[in-house]
Formats: sequence, structure tokens, C-alpha cells
Amino acid sequence: MYKKIFEKSIDGVFIIEDNKFVDCNNSAVKMFQYESREQLLNTHPSAISPEYQPDGRTSFEKAEENIKYAYKNGNHCFEWVHLHLNGESLWTEVVLTDISTDDKKRLLAIVKDISEKKQLEKQNNCQHVILNAVLNSTPDLIFYKDYLNNNGRYIGCNEAFEKFVGKSNQDIIGKTDIELFGQEVGNLFRTKDKKVLDRNETVINEEWVDYPNGDKVLMSTSKSPFKDKNNNIIGVLGIARDITHVHEKTKEIKNLKEQMELALLGNKDGIWDWNLLTDSIYFSPLWKKMLGYSDDELLNEFSTWKNRVHPEDIESVMKGIKKNIKGKTDYYEGVHRLRHKNGSWVWILARGKAIFDEDGKAIRMTGTHTDITKQKKIEEKNKKLLYSVQNFQELFDSTIEAIVMSDEKHKIIDINLAGVQLLKAKTKQEIIGRNMLSLLPKEEEAKVIEGFKQTVNKPYKLIIKSLDGKIIYTLATGRDTTIQGKFTRISTIIDITEVQQKDEQLLQQSKLAQMGEMMGMIAHQWRQPLNAISASSINLSLMSSMNILKDEKVQESSEFIQNQTQKMSSTIDTFMNFVKPAKESKPFKFLHTVEAIMKIMGAQLINHNIKVNIESKNDNISIVGYEDLLEQVIINLLSNSRDAFEEIELEEKYINITIDMKNDIPIIIIEDNAGGIPHAISDKIFNPYFTTKEQGKGTGIGLYMSKDIMEKSFGGNLIYSAIEGGSRFEIICGMKKEG
Repeated sequence: MYKKIFEKSIDGVFIIEDNKFVDCNNSAVKMFQYESREQLLNTHPSAISPEYQPDGRTSFEKAEENIKYAYKNGNHCFEWVHLHLNGESLWTEVVLTDISTDDKKRLLAIVKDISEKKQLEKQNNCQHVILNAVLNSTPDLIFYKDYLNNNGRYIGCNEAFEKFVGKSNQDIIGKTDIELFGQEVGNLFRTKDKKVLDRNETVINEEWVDYPNGDKVLMSTSKSPFKDKNNNIIGVLGIARDITHVHEKTKEIKNLKEQMELALLGNKDGIWDWNLLTDSIYFSPLWKKMLGYSDDELLNEFSTWKNRVHPEDIESVMKGIKKNIKGKTDYYEGVHRLRHKNGSWVWILARGKAIFDEDGKAIRMTGTHTDITKQKKIEEKNKKLLYSVQNFQELFDSTIEAIVMSDEKHKIIDINLAGVQLLKAKTKQEIIGRNMLSLLPKEEEAKVIEGFKQTVNKPYKLIIKSLDGKIIYTLATGRDTTIQGKFTRISTIIDITEVQQKDEQLLQQSKLAQMGEMMGMIAHQWRQPLNAISASSINLSLMSSMNILKDEKVQESSEFIQNQTQKMSSTIDTFMNFVKPAKESKPFKFLHTVEAIMKIMGAQLINHNIKVNIESKNDNISIVGYEDLLEQVIINLLSNSRDAFEEIELEEKYINITIDMKNDIPIIIIEDNAGGIPHAISDKIFNPYFTTKEQGKGTGIGLYMSKDIMEKSFGGNLIYSAIEGGSRFEIICGMKKEG
């Protein structure tokens, strides 16, 4: 079978002996583009690798080190750069496993091609760099504020906005407009933000603002609501452009005709001039070029524009234009989309002004169209980026486990709120920058250092110290990753102090209190007399233990409780060793066993309104064994189901018993709809003394004994699994059927 797996694996598989390849499968030959296995055999792993690995070390040196590590620890997983036969690089993930025998040291190497994964990682990193470069290369001011959770505090901006404010990104994030610009200007900005949020639409306005160096500029600011994935508004996204030069140019041509004034305002943008008396319209060559057309490809007609406006935008655009024509606004300004020649949509910032005759009648409207598609794309990217950041931060800070991020030198670079609370700090800043080892007792440092050597380590107990010096017992685990090209260790820490400090005396007293019930339960399970000689010895021991329990003063002694627990456990072991099945080992059929049990318990289950369904896939399934022991297991499971039904109200109660074969092994499956066992405790139900029943109603020994019977007497198992609305137990005999 192993040879078949070796040959059929889609990954490259090698056998390494004396640090050389001594065998490989066909997938390995194809992966490295060789013609035969012989070309790969008797070569060192560095022979199919470049001279140096990405970290600067030689492939031979690193290969020797990895092989040595695998022999020492049993296995080793790492990423490696190999070479095809033609010299091209190949990124792989290598898993080395020690398969040495008494006379030979060997490693099994499984090599998986991860070149595509590495390429995607490279592309994602590149896209992230490009996005940041785009945000920071634009002269426009870009910023976003959170009004859902932070009362209008800034949560992001680009370098142009930092320059405008005169502060770094770190000093801007988390501040409000009032904190950054003062009461008067801050209130003005917040009033305009409120308008955006109330209208749930983009609002564009012009405003004079002062730079920290004293420069006064005119800004055209576009503010839009940004929303979460459920379309709920969570803040405001703003893009501001310096249009001071446009304003200055306007002043220079103040005495010229208004048509020329507005045309020059647009500078390089598209110009339109609409004669309201004749309904004729002029579009400049640049306006047509903006939509992908030459000057002679579009007619100078109103329909040329109207037929290209996005259906969702036409109503709001016409409403704004009509208001200006009626003299209700000083000028028209709005954003809409126009269809490009190639079918795409161009985002347009439209500005216009109506010209009136001496009687106050609008006779002309002239304006400009500015292509703001790039700005819109940046705005959308910013929204997505912000949404991603918010999702990560929300997940990071909402987990109940402490999460710590650190670098290769154990320096803490981030920590979530649960971690801050666990370490008794007031803010993250009190923790960030510290060395993780400084939070540990000296004797615990080795655990963390060893954990850092593993890419993913299993959970281990760790004692840490809070900032106030208190000892905290925890369960820790860690995983390595790379963030922005830097090694990062993400550690998860769970506080188990309360569990660790649980009063052991109470636990021992509980065991002693249940010991008497357990004895009765054991006797009940078999209902058979012990060997006369053995029983005398055991009964004397039991009588002695039970009489001592009656002395309340003695119970108070912790040392005595511990000693008596050990003696009682020894007594139970002795009792169990002398218990003999009532019947001898002989062939019996499963169906007959189940039918015999139903004669005993059938009426009892019917009285509880429980319907029992028995299905036998094979009536002749039989084995050689102790039938009465199997009966006890089935009776115990049916009794548990019956008791569980008493705790809930159901119109239809059922227990399904199925007799079948699984992999040529006889099994009995018992399912019910009695509510099931809570997931949090389902892995404890076979532990001794553990019970889900109320105090006094269960010993916690039934399932433990049932599983023990199936394992020791039938070489099988008793397996629990949850099903919808109930429980499923598989009684596996572990031996083939008779005949």
C-alpha cells in the first residue's frame, strides 16, 4: 500500500539516505523536468537547487542543517527554492520525516510545488504598494472619518492631507476636526459632514482654508458617505483639491464675458455652452475627447449629452440644472456619469452657471465638465481598504483570547484589547515595545524561545506576569507569518488561572462522596455474586473505607482525604479485577441480544412514550464473546436516553437501534432525539466521575465502564457523535463476525 502511495502521489517524493537521494517517484521526475529517476538519484539536495537560497546562505549548508534537524526532531517543514533541469527557479514546500530503521537512517521527503502561491503573494504585496503609492502621489487631500463608533474621528488620510494639517498620520488618526483645527473651523467641517450623512449622497463645496505655514487656499471638497457591507453608513470619505489657481484666474478675467470666464475656469476640462433660447449646445473638442470621440464624431446637440448620462444620475442632474436656471442657486455643481465610446462610465464633476437677460430670464448656461474617474476609483479603493482594516481591527480586538504580535527579537509590536486587560495595562502603548520575555518568570523564558523555533507550535502551559506583578497561568500557542515583508509571530494566550487554582480538596471530597454510589453502580452493572473468597477480601476493604467516610472530622484533613482516595481507587481496581461475567464466552447473535434487552426495557420505554425502532441490516451477524457484557453496555445507553427524555418535552420521542457491518466489523448504532450533549463537554463524557445529570442522579461511571468493556472485552470501541436534535453512539466490536 505504501509503495502505491509513493508512486501515485502528485507531489514529488524522495527517499534520502546518507544525505543523498536514493529513490524518488515519477512525480518528482516530472516536477524537476528530468527524463528518468536515475538522473536524480545519488545526488545531494543542493544539486537541484541554486547555489544560494533567498536568505543568502548556500543551498548545501542549509540542506545539511535541515536534514540534521529532521533526524533530531522527527520531522521538519520549510520552504525551499529548487531548480528545474533547464535552470528555472521553482518554489517548493518540503516536509522531511524520519523513517529510519534499526540499521538504516533514512528520511522521507515530500516536495510540493508552491510557485503559484508565491507569485500571488508577490502580486498582492505589489498591489498594496501601488495603492499606497497612488494615495500618496496625488496632490488631492484624501481623508476618512468614523461617525459610527468614534464621533467623527479621523481613521485615515494621505500624505497631502498630513501636509495640509501640519501633523503626521499618527498625530491625526483618532482626532476630531475640533482637536485639529479649533472650535470654529472644526464645527464648520462637522456641519458639512452632517449634511452628507443626512442626505446620504455626495456633497461638493468650495471653502477657503489656511495651511500651517500661513498659505490660504481655496479647496473644492467632495464628501461622500461610505458604508459597511450591510449598506450602513459608518462615516465620511473626503477628497479635497486645491483650486486656488482657478479662483485667481477668475479674478483676472472678471471683466470679460461670463461665458469666457466659466470656460477658463475649466482650464483643460471639457467646456459646454447651452443656448436656452434655441436649445443648441456647444461641446469643445476636449469635452468629446474625454468620452473617446474626435470633434467630428459627435453632434452639438443637447441629446448628445442627455443620451449618455447614466440612468441613475439623470434625475438629480436635471433637478440641479433647473434650480440654477430658475435663479434658486448661484451656480450649478454636481457629479454624474457619462458613457464612454468603449462602453465604460466616466465620472464627471459638472459646474455651470446660468446667464440672465435684463428681465431676469435665463438665456444661456455655460460650464465645464471635469473627469474625476481616477478620483472615484481611488475613493472606492480607499473604502475597500478602510473596510478591510476595520474588519481586521474589529476581529483582532473582539476576540476573548489575548493575541500578541511580536518580531523575531520577541519585541511586542501589537496586542489586542483582551491582552491589555489580561496584563492589567490601561492602554496598548504600555505593552507595545516591550520584550515578551520581560513578562515571564525566568524559568518560563525557555518555553517561549523554544516555541519561536516552530512555525506552528502546539498549545503549552505558560506562566506570565501582569504589569502589577501578579502571576497568571495561561495556555499559549503561536504561529509565524510575514507582514509587510517582516517576520511576525502571532501568539494566542488563554487565561486558565481560575482553573489552575481550583481547590483540589473539593475535588477529592467530591470523588469520595461519589465513591459509595459508584460501588453500587458497579454491582448493579453485573448483578452477579463475586467469588466467595475474593468478595470477602473486597467487602472488608469497602466496609472500612465507607465507615471512615462517615467521620466528618476526618474528612476535614486534606492529607487523609488524599490517602483515602488512593486506597479507595486501589480497592476499585481490585474489585474490577475480580468481577467475572455471569456467562461464558460463546457465539451469540446481535439481533437476539437486542431483542432480549427490549423484553426487559421495552415496557419501561413505552411508559415514557418513547418509540423504539430496530433495524437489522443482517440478521445473522454474530460473534464469540460475553453476551451479558454487551447487554450491560446497551442497557446503559438506553437508560441514559430514557433519563435525557425526562428533562425535555417532545411530542415525538424515538430511539433508533441499527445492527450493521462497518468495514467487515459488527456494530450497533443507537440514536435518539433527546437533545444531545453540549459540545463544550462532549469530549469528557467517557471520563470517570463525569456526569451531565443533577447531583445525586448520576455516578459518572456508566459510560466510562461501557467504553472500558468494549475496549477490553471486545477489542472494540464506544464512539459518541452529535446528530441534529440528539446523540449517536456506535458500539464497535472490533472483531469480525462469526462464520
